[in-house]
Amino acid sequence: MQTVLISGGGIAGSALACLLRHRGFAPTVVERAPGLRRGGQAVDIRGVALDVVARVGLLERARQVRTRMRGMSLLDADGNEIERSTEATYSSGRLDSDDIELLREELVQMLYEGAFDDVEYVFGDSITALEQDEREARVHFAHAAPRAFDLVVGADGLHSTVRRLVFGPEEDFAHHLGSYVAVFSADNFLGLDNWQVWLRDGDAGFGIMPVRDNTELRIAFGFQSEPLDGDHRDTDWLRQTVADRLASLRWETTRLTKAAWEAPDFFCDAMAQIRMERWSHGRTVLLGDAGYCASPLSVRGPAWPSSPPTYWPTPSARQRATTAPRSPATKNACGPSSPSTRRWRPRTPAARPPRGPSHGPRTPSHSTTDPRTPMGEG
Repeated sequence: MQTVLISGGGIAGSALACLLRHRGFAPTVVERAPGLRRGGQAVDIRGVALDVVARVGLLERARQVRTRMRGMSLLDADGNEIERSTEATYSSGRLDSDDIELLREELVQMLYEGAFDDVEYVFGDSITALEQDEREARVHFAHAAPRAFDLVVGADGLHSTVRRLVFGPEEDFAHHLGSYVAVFSADNFLGLDNWQVWLRDGDAGFGIMPVRDNTELRIAFGFQSEPLDGDHRDTDWLRQTVADRLASLRWETTRLTKAAWEAPDFFCDAMAQIRMERWSHGRTVLLGDAGYCASPLSVRGPAWPSSPPTYWPTPSARQRATTAPRSPATKNACGPSSPSTRRWRPRTPAARPPRGPSHGPRTPSHSTTDPRTPMGEG
């Protein structure tokens, strides 16, 4: 039986482990964090992905934990509603489609549990060195003893350790896309009822959606910026950076900033894309963000409101309400539409809005490490 080491226990790594198990391989997943990472916004299962989820027996469970959004509101910089839709949202697209939107952490948990009996998970450890020849790949870890595998897969995200060890430094392949995104949770201080709100103010903006039966908010805040000079694993620096950018907003700044400082699942990173001429070398291959993902800015990736100037609706003359707008802080923001706001509709069934940005695991091992590293990085 061929052995496969997968670095990274996020969606890509966990999905691959689940599929390899069904094909008779012996996968091992090594994840830097001490357990499955919580946090992130929502992701969609659609198209051929629905067939894959059905093939591994997780389709019905995915439907059970899907989000139940009723619509969304577009807000101006002061928090007044300028448009709304009950037909589509930025995070999931059309509400009448067969797509399944669910939290990232729910999907990872499902994949983990679906493969738990036959896949070895090693939490709290990471690859430090990798040597390969025609017979095997020998891997050294920060804590565990060295081991040999037939194949090694780098599913460890934008800042991939596997890519650095095998292909070269990150700066040779990373292309900054002009913005950053932060995702974090908070209590539902807006009182949203299965209703999203999206706001853009200058070169920053956010999308907020309620989750877990409306008890919690997932906040995705994006801002334009050239590459920042800081450590992507320094959570305190990242929180301060986000707080400084939030200070420029005019609506709900205080509560959003407080949530960014206090959220246990806070995540922030640059929007970037890895571009490479090849994704494999010897017995090593890259998967997902580590090698080629189109980035969260694409309509095929997770939903992140990280580039307001690129795809967020601007309050144009067509979009603005002809009568006084209303504030989403009131119950009307989640209620029926009225003549005071215009309704937004996708132009065609295929014209989906770009996707806007997903419990705890059984913990079978091992070492402890800093849990603040970016999601999906092994």
